[in-house]
Amino acid sequence: MRKLVILVICLANIFSNAYGYDSQKCTEFRRGDFSGGAIFSSTTSYISSTGDCAAIGYHSKENKEMFYVQNELELQLDIAKGEGAYLAELVAMYGCDESASSILNKSYSSIYSSTNSQHEIEKYLSSSSCKYL
Repeated sequence: MRKLVILVICLANIFSNAYGYDSQKCTEFRRGDFSGGAIFSSTTSYISSTGDCAAIGYHSKENKEMFYVQNELELQLDIAKGEGAYLAELVAMYGCDESASSILNKSYSSIYSSTNSQHEIEKYLSSSSCKYL
């Protein structure tokens, strides 16, 4: 029965958002929140960078740009609020400490008055403790 549950979850991951990292989903999956038991994320997904828990490429420049382009409006709203899932994901992608969200929130008008808001975001994140700029 356990193997069947794991197979169903793996198949569900294949047909869901297979190319994007989702830290919340990955954390829940690792903790086993979906079934109450200990379930391990797919090793293939982890190594190939195609699943929710992909290890390779998460911090890459291309991945950050794709995230920004695909979520620009949601990210702008989260930065304006100073909190939210998109802002938390962006901060995690850059490997920043918790102060980064408030730094971006305080710099909102400066960031979005620029023609290149992604560059402005990275400029402000450089003043925070970010590992992957």
